[in-house]
Amino acid sequence: MSYLYDHRFLADEMELYFFEEMVGAGLPMWLPNGVCIREALEKFIKDKEFKSQYQRVSSPQLARAELYQLSGHLKWYKDDMYPEMKWPEDHSSYYLRPMNCPHHHKIFSSVPRSYRELL
Repeated sequence: MSYLYDHRFLADEMELYFFEEMVGAGLPMWLPNGVCIREALEKFIKDKEFKSQYQRVSSPQLARAELYQLSGHLKWYKDDMYPEMKWPEDHSSYYLRPMNCPHHHKIFSSVPRSYRELL
């Protein structure tokens, strides 16, 4: 494979992003040129979603362990998830979310709904 088509070399050459060991593996530090590309892609996707009448939601990046126990994520994916975080104030355990589905189930179930809304 030619270095001309390798994202690791292109990112450096085009000043898109870099990785910093102190930040962590796989966590890019986006530079202005990379942010331009990211924002253009995000705008493209959001425009497509808007035209398709897609409704966006947003949820926290972490939740209490009980949510992931109920959803089964701790049972099946705990070894592949980020480690547990303890909150000393309320003695709770939290995890960074491994997937969107437990949060989105909570959003959907936040109000009574008819099965017809699933169509």
